[in-house]
Amino acid sequence: MKSQYIKHYLKTVKSLIPAEYPQKKQLLAGLEFNINSYISKHPNATMKDIYDVFGSPESIAEQCGYIRVPTEERADSFTIKNIIAIILLIVLLFAVFVILIGTGVLDEYLDAFLEKLSRPMFYF
Repeated sequence: MKSQYIKHYLKTVKSLIPAEYPQKKQLLAGLEFNINSYISKHPNATMKDIYDVFGSPESIAEQCGYIRVPTEERADSFTIKNIIAIILLIVLLFAVFVILIGTGVLDEYLDAFLEKLSRPMFYF
C-alpha cells in the first residue's frame, strides 16, 4: 500500500479533531505507529482493510468525543447567522426610527436641516 494513502488518512483524522483536543499529537502518533505496524504484518493490506481495522477518520474523531464541523456546514451556518443579524439590525433601526418620529425629535432635526438648506450658501 502506498504511504500517500496513509498520509491522506492521517491528515483527514487530524483535520477532524480540533487543535484544542488534549492528546491530539499522541493520538495521531499512536495511530500512525499502529497503522505502520499493521502494514508491516499485512503487506498486501488495502485502504479498505485500514478502514475495517482502525475505522473511518470520522469514527476516530467521534470516539475522541470531538469532531470538527466540516467547512461547508460552517459556511452555511455562518451565512444563516449573518442573515439573522442583518434582520435584527433592520428591526432595531426601524424601532429607533419609529421612536424618533413619535417623540418629535426627528421633526425638529428635519426642520432645522430644511431651514439650513433654504438659506443661500454663498454670498457674493
